[in-house]
Formats: sequence, C-alpha cells, structure tokens
Amino acid sequence: MKKILLPVDGTEASLRAAKYVSENYDPENCAVTAVIVREDFFNSFSDIDEQKKAESEAVKALDIVDPFLLGFSVKKEVITAKSAGERLVGYAFDNKFDTIVLTKATKKGIMKVLGSVSQYVARYAESVVVIVP
Repeated sequence: MKKILLPVDGTEASLRAAKYVSENYDPENCAVTAVIVREDFFNSFSDIDEQKKAESEAVKALDIVDPFLLGFSVKKEVITAKSAGERLVGYAFDNKFDTIVLTKATKKGIMKVLGSVSQYVARYAESVVVIVP
C-alpha cells in the first residue's frame, strides 16, 4: 500500500494538493496522512492541557480535506516544528512515506516560484515529491 503525506495549511492552494491526490491515486491502494505543521506551537505552551486543546482544534482544521478524499484511508495529525520544511522531511523519512504531495506555495502574490517549505522538501526529501501548481 502506497503511503502519501499531504501537508495542509487550510488555504485554497493546499486543497489543490488534496484534489490532486483524489484524482491521481487509487483509494484502494493508498493511505493518506494529512498533517498540519504548527511552527507557532513549538515551545509556546507552559501547560500540557493547553497544548492538547490547541492540537485538538488544529486536527479539526484538517477536516477541510474530507470532501476531496472520500473513500481514502486518511489519518490526521498535527506536528510541531521550528522549521516546517525540515520537520516534513524528517517526518516523511521516519514514517517511510512513499510520496509527499504539496503545493508550490500557499501565498498569493507576484512571485511564481516555489515557497520556502516546498523548496526545502523538494531538495531534501528522500521520497517522491509531487508539487502541485
């Protein structure tokens, strides 16, 4: 079974990656892990209960991918990091993902280049990286 890592940040751009997965992979042969990387959570909570509440709310935000991934086995996780790109690469390696599917950038603007996270993942990941425009 192919393991797909799907980083999501709730933007319309990141949902294009979820749509890409639904259109290009077979739900019978894939397991998807949708993740939100929260750099703002890293060392910002003094109380473990406060952190668990914030993580629970962030996991609920991942429900945004549900309409795109009907029929897929989907696991949802919140991961924390100082650097989203580094954490995604390490997470993919540690959990033996076959493919990482992400968008080239989630910010709108004049620059039509890879975002810093996409660029880092494309450069350092050991799994296949699909960057959705």
